[in-house]
Amino acid sequence: MSFPVDLMATKASPNGDQIEARAGAILSGGRGDPYGHMVMPDGGVFNFDDGTVWIERLSPQTCTRLFKSAQATAVFLNVGVQHFAPMVIKGSKAKPWKVFGKPVVISNPAGLCSELRKDMAWRPPPVKRDPFDNYVGEDDPHPPLEPGTEARLDHDASGVAAQCETLTRGDWDQSRFTITRWLTTQSPKWGVIWRADIAQTHSVGPRVPGILGMFASAHMRLTCWRDRTTGKLARDKRTLEALEDETVLAPLAGADVVTRK
Repeated sequence: MSFPVDLMATKASPNGDQIEARAGAILSGGRGDPYGHMVMPDGGVFNFDDGTVWIERLSPQTCTRLFKSAQATAVFLNVGVQHFAPMVIKGSKAKPWKVFGKPVVISNPAGLCSELRKDMAWRPPPVKRDPFDNYVGEDDPHPPLEPGTEARLDHDASGVAAQCETLTRGDWDQSRFTITRWLTTQSPKWGVIWRADIAQTHSVGPRVPGILGMFASAHMRLTCWRDRTTGKLARDKRTLEALEDETVLAPLAGADVVTRK
């Protein structure tokens, strides 16, 4: 199975076509088709396609060409596995987006090989299936991310808040994230809503963590409520940090917000 290494553009990078051309020429050794299947003299095997190097067999020469490609194009390297940090070539002007986490600085091709071997060998721990794992999509109906003027609840007789908290802690407390603050409100449209902010705490992989799926960052807002159509809990998760032109969410605040001790 191939292992993906993405060449991620930054403000210091040239445009996408130039990245493809420069990186492709270096990866192919300046000979022949700069894309597609490549076999290194020392046994390395990989494919280059649309900004991603798909490694089938890692080798020192593969790492050298990948290192030089990133160096020449001011990109950062993301291994495409949610628990790992991005990699930046030492001295490069590339600055990964904050949502990817703190980068690992790579000084030479041997160091890149060492990091990639750890990434390729790591396997996530088994995760128990969550019967309520029905996070809604971005286009699906969901309560507003901010509580606004909704009535604050000190006690939820319906049990929705308690179920949401139990379910969320089961999902996240064993990961590198933890709940930092939460709030229960009552909405005329959505009923009881439990909102929580979670923050990155520690790594579950061999390196400083990067992103968790497409939604994770160092801080996230989770929203949980009972779907009045299905009767099941429904959940939504969004980053507090801004991506491009999105609005930055402020952490939950107010006298009724419960904070982690």
